[in-house]
Order: sequence, then structure tokens, then C-alpha cells
Amino acid sequence: AGQSGCQVTLLDLPLSALKIALDRSVIDRIDHRAWASGGDATSLPFKNAAFNAINHSDILCCLLRKHDVLVSCRNVIQPGGRMAFSVVALSPDLSEDDRALAVANGPEFVESNVSYSELLEQTGWRLLEYRDLSTECAALCRQLERIDQELKEELIEAIGLDGFEDRQNDWRSRLYAIEQGLLRREFFLATAV
Repeated sequence: AGQSGCQVTLLDLPLSALKIALDRSVIDRIDHRAWASGGDATSLPFKNAAFNAINHSDILCCLLRKHDVLVSCRNVIQPGGRMAFSVVALSPDLSEDDRALAVANGPEFVESNVSYSELLEQTGWRLLEYRDLSTECAALCRQLERIDQELKEELIEAIGLDGFEDRQNDWRSRLYAIEQGLLRREFFLATAV
């Protein structure tokens, strides 16, 4: 909204996260173009064709009902509208052991019986662009682990020692799985058909 002048509608379930985002919109002086709604991505609380663009980052890989989310997004997008999103996904053609290791090191619902490209096709989307962002994701995991270490005292105060250690373990396990070729981070740009 700050760069393009567009209007932004945010959706999330933890209302505390929406409050943080709305507070930030005031600081950034774009609060007149930012709205928030608590809601479930599988049943978006908006009228059909309400939006011309949708963006979500690493959401589908953390949700069980991926198909329902994409259908819900398709319902609220205008004809010809676009959706950009990223996911952490299992690498294709893994052995049974490697697949189990990938699942253990990925987001809670990283497994999908259908590829994201197929899911898009099944739910009324046409893929415009795909990119493998695994190299960038590995670099980001390293950077975030390092930043967390630099802010260790503040993070422990905010989320406790167990929370801090969980965060560090998450960065390390994600990095390991990406470096081993078990997981990858993918970017998709699709248009409504």
C-alpha cells in the first residue's frame, strides 16, 4: 500500500497479529488504505469478486485444507485477478525415509497428495509463473537464526527460553532440510480463469 497506493485488506486468525499490522499502518501513514478482518482462509468473509489481487506467504503449507483455501481465494478474486504466494513444499520423488525426514523438518501440514500446480488447476487458477526460492530461503534461515542470536536476551524476555530454543531449532531444521534437498520454497503467480 505504501509503494503502490493500493488498498489492502488483511486477514488472519490471531487478532493480535492484525492489531500489530494495523498499528504499523498508522506509523507508515497508510492506515486510510488498510483494513483487517479476522477469519478463516478456507471460508473468506468477503463477497465474490471483491479483490483484484491476493497475496499470501507460507500459508498453504501450514494448513490442512489447501484445496479449500484456493477455492475460497478463487471465489473472492475478480475475473482476471492475480494471486501470488509462496510455500514450503516437499521435494518431488523422495524415498520413504527422506519423505518422513522432510515432513519432520517442515511446517506442520507440509504434506500434500497433489502438487501446488495441480491444486491451482483444480481450483480455477492458471499458473503464470513459478520460481524455486530454495537458495534464497536457506540464506534467510541462516540470517534469521543469526539475528535471533543477536537478540537472544530480548527474545527470551518476550517468548521465554523454551520459545527461543524452539525458534532456533525451527531455523536449523528448515535449513538442514533445504540443504539436503528434502524441502524447497516455491513461489507461484496465478490468474483466475
